Parts: sequence; structure tokens; C-alpha cells
Amino acid sequence: MKICIILALIAFSSAAEWKIKTLKEWDHFEDICLERYKELIEKHQNDRTEEYPKEAFEILLCVFREVGIWSDSKGFSVDRIMIMMDRIATKENVNKQFLRDGLEKCADNNSEGSTPLDWAYRSYNCFKANKVLYETLTKGRFGADQETVNA
Repeated sequence: MKICIILALIAFSSAAEWKIKTLKEWDHFEDICLERYKELIEKHQNDRTEEYPKEAFEILLCVFREVGIWSDSKGFSVDRIMIMMDRIATKENVNKQFLRDGLEKCADNNSEGSTPLDWAYRSYNCFKANKVLYETLTKGRFGADQETVNA
């Protein structure tokens, strides 16, 4: 029994380490996802809107998976997103609890049993509806350092 607990703790601590991604890493993941979903890009290349059609959102969801802020079984990681937004929130004097509350509201537990794409798209649109939250999210996506954090 003790061995099982120790192994579980080791596995948990290894899985819990996560690094804030740099601009270069985001660009790399975006390139991977753009290549993976190039047929969607071709299909939607004439779309002249800032809104992602749900089908084209698959590309952004791919980037979220690669960066480590989305899991198909758990959804968005509020803790990891908060880590990304921490410096921006401090710099721009945005209440961190307000941001966390907004994230938690939007990053639901998928009680509806939606597909990962529908679930992530619903959460993303909820994020966008909260102007302060969404602006902070878009500014906080790049890490200035590579420190490992637990999340």
C-alpha cells in the first residue's frame, strides 16, 4: 500500500510540472497545428472575421493542447492560465480573483458531455464575452522566463 502511494505521488509530481511557454514555443506549436489542419485553413482562407468558425477553432484548440492549457478529459487548466496571466494582471492592476472567477465560470466541467471541440469552443466564447478577462488572456500568453511551476 505504501509503495502505491509513493508511486502515485511521484507520478503526480512529475505530471504537475509545467513551463510557461515562450513566444518561440507558441510559434512552433502554432506551426505544428497549422500544418496538421492545413485543409481547414484552405477552406476558411476567405473568412474575413475575427470570430473563429467552430470547425476552424480546431486549430486553436490544437495549440491549446500543445501548450498544455487544455486537456480533452479535464478541459482548460485554470491554474496554468492564471500562471500565464499573473504578470499582466499585476502590471495592469487587474484583480486576479476576478480573472480566476471568470476562468472558472467559463472553464466548466462539461456536464453536458460535449465533444472536446464543442466544450472548448463554448468555454472560449465565454472567455471572449468577458472583455477584461479576454484582453488579459491574449496579453498573458507568452512567458518571459522558463521557470518550472507546479500546476
